Amino acid sequence: MRPNKKQKYLDAIEDHVQKHKSKSHEAGSMEDYVFTSKEEAEKMAKKIGLSGSHSHKSGDGVTLYMPGKDMKEFQDWYEEHSAEATFKYENPRTGEVFTYRRMGNYKKDGVSLVYKGRADEA
Repeated sequence: MRPNKKQKYLDAIEDHVQKHKSKSHEAGSMEDYVFTSKEEAEKMAKKIGLSGSHSHKSGDGVTLYMPGKDMKEFQDWYEEHSAEATFKYENPRTGEVFTYRRMGNYKKDGVSLVYKGRADEA
């Protein structure tokens, strides 16, 4: 059976994200976050703590929607929910803690996050 147009587009998005992410993921497959209606994407955005939605055009002109105001916001959320996240970073303004699979320089809402150690350490 040939994959449909939506599936081809989902595969392209998944491939893009998987270049930087682990295949094991708490948030599930990227395909769980691609919708054919703006309303569905915004409902999911609210469920996962984001707001709004953004759209993508597939190669054949079909508009698909994803949660978050843009792809960067969604990818940041998706990365933060990696099942293999092992490093903790804290927002010094809010005290909110984020976990990442890799060590690096991270920002949230324009604020540099502070490294706080391995996530698996008490």
